[in-house]
Amino acid sequence: MPPFPHLTIEAARTLSRNELLPRLEAEQAYWLRRIERGLTQWNDADYQTFRRIMDAAVDPRRIGAETLAAVQALAQGRPRDEGYFTRPLGERGEL
Repeated sequence: MPPFPHLTIEAARTLSRNELLPRLEAEQAYWLRRIERGLTQWNDADYQTFRRIMDAAVDPRRIGAETLAAVQALAQGRPRDEGYFTRPLGERGEL
């Protein structure tokens, strides 16, 4: 079996959330399989990198004023900033 292509910080900085989320889902599935097999080394560098990228991309504690405003606009039926999902995380300064 070929090695799993783990995300790197450098690669994640070049991806938008639209591009990054499917890759995060695939890597999350990989880590869940490892956990089911008894993974206990939480200091694994690849896992720590995955967690850092995941926290930057989807952690609700990191939602900023811009994101909150976009969600409120969507809820009120107003146009919203698509940049949250379409601009690379590195360009947005989020990773």
